[in-house]
Amino acid sequence: IAELRNKWFFILLPGITLVIIFTLILSFRLSKPLAKLRNAVSEVGKGKLDTRVKIESRDEIGELGNYFNQMVENLEKTTTSIDGLEREITNRMQVEEKLLRVQAELEARVAERTDALMDLRKASEELSDRADDLEKRNKEIILMGQMINLMQSCQLLDEAYTVFAQTIKQLFPNDSGALFVFRSSRNLLEAAAVWGKTQPEAMSFIPDDCWAMRLGRDHCVADVATVLKCRHVGDAVEAYLCVPMTAQGEMLGSLYLMRDYGDMTQSAKTWLEENQLLVHSITEQIGLALGNIKLRETLRHLAIHDPLTGLFNRRFMEESFDREFLRSKRKNSPIGIIILDIDHFKRLNDTFGHEAGGAVLRELGSLLQRCVRGSDIACRYGGEEFVIILPEASLEVTLERAEHIREQVKHLNVIHAGTPLETINISAGVAVFPDHGKTYEIILHAADIALYQAKKSGRDRVCVAGFDGDADSKV
Repeated sequence: IAELRNKWFFILLPGITLVIIFTLILSFRLSKPLAKLRNAVSEVGKGKLDTRVKIESRDEIGELGNYFNQMVENLEKTTTSIDGLEREITNRMQVEEKLLRVQAELEARVAERTDALMDLRKASEELSDRADDLEKRNKEIILMGQMINLMQSCQLLDEAYTVFAQTIKQLFPNDSGALFVFRSSRNLLEAAAVWGKTQPEAMSFIPDDCWAMRLGRDHCVADVATVLKCRHVGDAVEAYLCVPMTAQGEMLGSLYLMRDYGDMTQSAKTWLEENQLLVHSITEQIGLALGNIKLRETLRHLAIHDPLTGLFNRRFMEESFDREFLRSKRKNSPIGIIILDIDHFKRLNDTFGHEAGGAVLRELGSLLQRCVRGSDIACRYGGEEFVIILPEASLEVTLERAEHIREQVKHLNVIHAGTPLETINISAGVAVFPDHGKTYEIILHAADIALYQAKKSGRDRVCVAGFDGDADSKV
């Protein structure tokens, strides 16, 4: 066995040696290209895609190098393509970011412009509202100016009330109200002008029924549940305004404005705020205008009335003669004239004193006012003489009226200082236009002659003017 082992050892030793030599040679030939390939792979791994393996043989190592070069070339192309795609994606992302920024800027600008447009629209609406308000105020000022001008031209209070009623309806077309003024007794306020679709609950009331009259200032009520309500205001009224009217420090009345039932276009508070200033201004102007008219009426009354008897004075009598004679000539109608005088008036004055005489004149003045028609004009001519003008009265009517007055005078019971005075008698002369003259001077002179004839004939009688200058006596 040992020999056999040694024999096979020596037989296999040369072969093993050849294998080892061949293996060494082959390993040397393979290690160098593989090292190059390994180095190339390392370079590619570092990102150097331009690295290539030099092909030195056409064996498997050469094919492996060729495959490696193709792979690196494809990888380079792919990497280049990917880089291009990344750049494109980056560019697109940058573009998108820029577009988003532009979009955001545009949206911000649009929002700013939208806000600006909203502000402009709001400003336009405010300007429109202000323009409407200014137009309304301008209309109110024009109407008030027209009303005041017309009222300043009015001679009577009734004329002024009519002007006020026509204007106030235009100033407050959607509301109702009334102008209340004091009676001459000043214990009651009465409606002088009313407007609107809702009539006031009370057409007259005492001053204490109105808080504005009590307080002497505006009384505004937006909610009757929280503010004291005037007693002259109806239960259905929800909101109203009372403004006292004064002139020269004198309380003349009150302007009452109420919100019409069912008007829900604005709140009661807004309604009051919008109307209070206007109502206050109107009340001030109306008060001044009415005060001026009352003052003019007072002055005119003093100018044309006798302060003792309350009858018209001689100045008004002469003006009335001119007016009535022109009217009579135009209408071809007569005018009756009565001149009367108190009999023995001087003796009465001497006996009882001038104060007693004044009392007699006052009582006679009151009697004449009761005995004449509305169209007749009773005047104190002077002293104890009186003249009565009777438009469109014939001689018979005039004579009848004079006789009636003469009889009524006898029934006068004049008491002075607690003492009854003696019975009063009058004498009267009667003349008629155009029977006794063509001018009022001639007619008056004819009636005066007839009065003189009544005195001369024994007094307490009526005489008619004659056509020849004499007078016919009628006892």
